[in-house]
Amino acid sequence: MAAGKSFRNAVIAGGFVILLGVIMTFFYVSSVEGIPQGFQSPILALEFISSQSAAETFFNGNTDLIGKFHIGHYLDMAFLLAYGLLLGFANLGAWQLRDRSLNLMGILAAISAGTADLLENLLLIQLTGTLLYQEPAPNFILLRFFVSIKFVAIAISMLCLVPLLWQQRALGKIYGIATALVVVSTALTLSGYYPASTAMMLVTAIAWLALCLWLFKTSRQLST
Repeated sequence: MAAGKSFRNAVIAGGFVILLGVIMTFFYVSSVEGIPQGFQSPILALEFISSQSAAETFFNGNTDLIGKFHIGHYLDMAFLLAYGLLLGFANLGAWQLRDRSLNLMGILAAISAGTADLLENLLLIQLTGTLLYQEPAPNFILLRFFVSIKFVAIAISMLCLVPLLWQQRALGKIYGIATALVVVSTALTLSGYYPASTAMMLVTAIAWLALCLWLFKTSRQLST
């Protein structure tokens, strides 16, 4: 079935999400002295940075740290492609399986998330380039706009899969509950309650893992 092929492609993309996520931890370090209050993840804190002076405080003149983040932004280009394909192919397979227009919206949301993340990364590269090479500073209003679009689009794309997965025993229920928590924590984070950003990352990871396991199981069933 066509759905099975789409689900297999999503599983492959999910594998790259996990692999790239591990690799990126060597560049997006887990602790930074100048991290803004409310954040526990340095990379999330940087995405929500609001000024050049705040970025300088964040890095505190540590050129080695700036260089790591600079490389990490380039690696994130592959990561955004991987998670975009994961959510896009998962929604495509769901549409092929159940013919629900909701999943077409999920595909568009996945594309929107990847596009916003790409534009965000270009601005983050410009930011670290400013600190390393005295390049012009990025537009921080645009940065916040693209960050917001990215997280909203990811949540929408994930939500579009809930009606299908909720009917699918334990993994589906785990995905549905985690996705609901993604929506809540995303709304709180974007409203300025930054302690929720840690929960947003955690429940997103749980939801994606449950999704990948369900996709793997279902793709094997559809191929038999």
